[in-house]
Amino acid sequence: MAVIAPNLPALLLAHYAVPAAGAVLVPLNPRLSTRELDYILDHSEASVVIADSSVLDTVISALDGKEGITLVQLPDEQAGIEPVRDHSYGEIPTFDEFIDVEPLEVGDAASSSGERGVSYKVADENSPITLNYTSGTTGRPKGVLYGHRGAYLNSLGEVFHNGFDGATRYLWTLPMFHCNGWCTTWAVTAAGGTHVCLRAVRPDAIWDAFDNQGITHLCGAPAVCSIIVDADEAHSLDNPIRITTRELRRRRASSSAWRTPDSASCTCTGSLRSSAPSPFANRKRRGRTFRRRIVLSRCHVRVWAWCRRNPHGSWTPK
Repeated sequence: MAVIAPNLPALLLAHYAVPAAGAVLVPLNPRLSTRELDYILDHSEASVVIADSSVLDTVISALDGKEGITLVQLPDEQAGIEPVRDHSYGEIPTFDEFIDVEPLEVGDAASSSGERGVSYKVADENSPITLNYTSGTTGRPKGVLYGHRGAYLNSLGEVFHNGFDGATRYLWTLPMFHCNGWCTTWAVTAAGGTHVCLRAVRPDAIWDAFDNQGITHLCGAPAVCSIIVDADEAHSLDNPIRITTRELRRRRASSSAWRTPDSASCTCTGSLRSSAPSPFANRKRRGRTFRRRIVLSRCHVRVWAWCRRNPHGSWTPK
């Protein structure tokens, strides 16, 4: 099942419902072109496509000539995106209409209609749970399969790494279609936390969530951090917010063996107003220690990473 949508509750729900139904989830960027979607939908062999109503025309163009695919639209009334009716493609059910069916019993026994109930058991932990795709910048998009076991282990690692717990209120600034939101789609739930979905990364919406939703955690690229601290709405915070981000870019010395880690955690406290981010890195090139610090100007946002070089030449945490 392919879901082409921004960070909406329906996409989060699909991360649980699709695997529970024994299917494989294919989360896709709604900004993909018709050509890219055409290739991915062919390659993934998706039989059901759920698409945000705002990109319905692009998806319908990508489905041209394809048979046996059920198309479902995902309106977002909160964002003013109404369902599309009387389309030339035909009647397209909404997500609510699509799931408005009699629920099956939980368990392995067949129901009275002959259909099997939903089971929370996984017959093979190495079977795929999700199929993600690269952006296709240097060629056609490439599919990347996650297994149930890998997703489970990475999710629990995210719980530990980010410090998620039952009091967590996680703001979705990182796309769920990007590596399943670094597996935090499952990690926050595993810790008993609360998901706060955000359709688009807008500074006013983010700061409104900070002030009114009690946000404790979020993830995002350095550009997201810049959007937050450069916002006109930026002000001092009474409670800290923990952000997991990644470095601005890979930095290499003359030897390809010197690499920086892909991600690190930082804690945001105090004022989050800044004119521009100013990251910098310190290295001890002849030693075995690497220290990295990212500081956003006039902000209390820091990333510290202590690493050592492993036998393969890359940098890993101590």
